[in-house]
Amino acid sequence: MQTQWMKSNLALDAKASTSAINLKYAKEPQAMVSSDSPKLQKLQSLRKNSQAKDAELKSVFTPEQYTLYVQKKSEMQAQLKQKIAEKHQAAQ
Repeated sequence: MQTQWMKSNLALDAKASTSAINLKYAKEPQAMVSSDSPKLQKLQSLRKNSQAKDAELKSVFTPEQYTLYVQKKSEMQAQLKQKIAEKHQAAQ
């Protein structure tokens, strides 16, 4: 899903590289979320995973592509936070 978005929105030439990077970093969060680790430890691990992925993508993207990627990532995170807040308010 992420690779498809990247291909269509970032006009990627190195599709195989981004696909491999996305797959590599998609596996770890799934394992971490299902683990019995404390929430803080899970969050820290997920952040490290995201930072490592971003660093690898930065080496594949052009500066313009990376800037757009970071912008869209921030927008999606903000939307997710808003949905969580709305869900939390609805539960009260």
